[in-house]
Amino acid sequence: MTTSPSLLGAELLEDLAAHLAALAAKTLGIPEKEARLFAEAAAVHLADHWGGQTVYIPKNQVAKLCKRNNEIFNAFTGDNISELVTKFDLSRQAIYMVLASERDRRSAKQGSLFDTI
Repeated sequence: MTTSPSLLGAELLEDLAAHLAALAAKTLGIPEKEARLFAEAAAVHLADHWGGQTVYIPKNQVAKLCKRNNEIFNAFTGDNISELVTKFDLSRQAIYMVLASERDRRSAKQGSLFDTI
Protein backbone atom coordinates (compact mmCIF):
# COMPACT_ATOMS: atom_id res chain seq x y z
CA MET A 1 0.00 0.00 0.00
CA THR A 2 1.40 3.40 -0.94
CA THR A 3 0.84 6.62 0.93
CA SER A 4 -0.60 9.51 -1.06
CA PRO A 5 1.47 12.71 -1.33
CA SER A 6 -1.16 14.68 0.61
CA LEU A 7 -0.92 12.27 3.55
CA LEU A 8 2.87 12.42 3.43
CA GLY A 9 2.66 16.22 3.55
CA ALA A 10 0.32 16.12 6.52
CA GLU A 11 2.62 13.62 8.23
CA LEU A 12 5.62 15.88 7.63
CA LEU A 13 3.80 18.94 9.02
CA GLU A 14 2.65 16.98 12.08
CA ASP A 15 6.20 15.76 12.68
CA LEU A 16 7.57 19.30 12.24
CA ALA A 17 4.99 20.65 14.70
CA ALA A 18 5.83 17.95 17.23
CA HIS A 19 9.56 18.73 17.03
CA LEU A 20 8.99 22.49 17.26
CA ALA A 21 6.66 22.07 20.24
CA ALA A 22 9.16 19.90 22.11
CA LEU A 23 11.97 22.35 21.36
CA ALA A 24 9.91 25.39 22.43
CA ALA A 25 8.81 23.72 25.66
CA LYS A 26 12.34 22.56 26.51
CA THR A 27 14.43 25.58 25.55
CA LEU A 28 11.99 28.43 26.16
CA GLY A 29 10.10 26.95 29.10
CA ILE A 30 6.77 27.43 27.34
CA PRO A 31 3.91 25.31 28.72
CA GLU A 32 3.27 22.29 26.47
CA LYS A 33 -0.16 23.45 25.30
CA GLU A 34 1.13 26.88 24.24
CA ALA A 35 4.21 25.32 22.67
CA ARG A 36 2.00 22.99 20.62
CA LEU A 37 -0.21 25.90 19.46
CA PHE A 38 2.87 27.88 18.42
CA ALA A 39 4.40 24.87 16.67
CA GLU A 40 1.21 24.13 14.72
CA ALA A 41 0.98 27.79 13.64
CA ALA A 42 4.64 27.72 12.58
CA ALA A 43 4.12 24.52 10.56
CA VAL A 44 1.11 26.06 8.80
CA HIS A 45 3.12 29.23 8.13
CA LEU A 46 5.95 27.21 6.58
CA ALA A 47 3.47 25.20 4.50
CA ASP A 48 1.85 28.42 3.26
CA HIS A 49 5.23 29.94 2.46
CA TRP A 50 7.06 26.92 0.95
CA GLY A 51 4.21 24.53 0.21
CA GLY A 52 4.59 22.72 -3.10
CA GLN A 53 8.30 23.48 -3.40
CA THR A 54 11.17 21.07 -3.10
CA VAL A 55 13.12 22.25 -0.08
CA TYR A 56 16.56 20.95 0.85
CA ILE A 57 17.43 21.17 4.54
CA PRO A 58 21.20 20.93 5.07
CA LYS A 59 22.54 18.89 7.97
CA ASN A 60 24.44 21.94 9.25
CA GLN A 61 27.73 20.02 9.51
CA VAL A 62 29.90 23.07 8.84
CA ALA A 63 28.40 25.04 11.72
CA LYS A 64 28.65 22.03 14.03
CA LEU A 65 32.32 21.51 13.14
CA CYS A 66 33.08 25.22 13.61
CA LYS A 67 31.42 25.16 17.01
CA ARG A 68 33.30 21.98 18.01
CA ASN A 69 36.64 23.35 16.79
CA ASN A 70 36.06 26.57 18.71
CA GLU A 71 35.29 24.57 21.85
CA ILE A 72 38.48 22.53 21.40
CA PHE A 73 40.59 25.65 20.93
CA ASN A 74 39.07 27.38 23.97
CA ALA A 75 39.45 24.27 26.14
CA PHE A 76 43.11 23.77 25.22
CA THR A 77 45.41 24.69 28.12
CA GLY A 78 48.71 23.53 26.65
CA ASP A 79 48.91 20.22 28.48
CA ASN A 80 45.46 18.65 28.13
CA ILE A 81 45.60 16.93 24.72
CA SER A 82 44.65 13.55 26.23
CA GLU A 83 41.62 15.11 27.93
CA LEU A 84 40.51 16.70 24.64
CA VAL A 85 41.00 13.40 22.79
CA THR A 86 38.61 11.73 25.23
CA LYS A 87 36.11 14.57 25.48
CA PHE A 88 35.74 15.09 21.72
CA ASP A 89 36.35 11.47 20.65
CA LEU A 90 39.12 12.45 18.23
CA SER A 91 42.68 11.24 17.69
CA ARG A 92 45.65 13.21 19.02
CA GLN A 93 46.54 14.08 15.44
CA ALA A 94 43.02 15.41 14.81
CA ILE A 95 43.17 17.58 17.94
CA TYR A 96 46.53 19.00 16.85
CA MET A 97 45.12 19.69 13.37
CA VAL A 98 42.10 21.48 14.83
CA LEU A 99 44.32 23.59 17.10
CA ALA A 100 46.63 24.54 14.22
CA SER A 101 43.71 25.36 11.96
CA GLU A 102 41.98 27.49 14.60
CA ARG A 103 45.23 29.26 15.47
CA ASP A 104 45.83 30.08 11.78
CA ARG A 105 42.24 31.20 11.28
CA ARG A 106 42.31 33.45 14.30
CA SER A 107 45.71 34.99 13.54
CA ALA A 108 44.66 35.69 9.94
CA LYS A 109 41.50 37.39 11.20
CA GLN A 110 43.33 39.44 13.83
CA GLY A 111 46.18 40.66 11.64
CA SER A 112 49.50 41.95 12.89
CA LEU A 113 50.68 45.17 14.47
CA PHE A 114 53.45 45.25 11.90
CA ASP A 115 51.25 44.97 8.79
CA THR A 116 51.75 47.85 6.42
CA ILE A 117 48.80 50.00 5.61
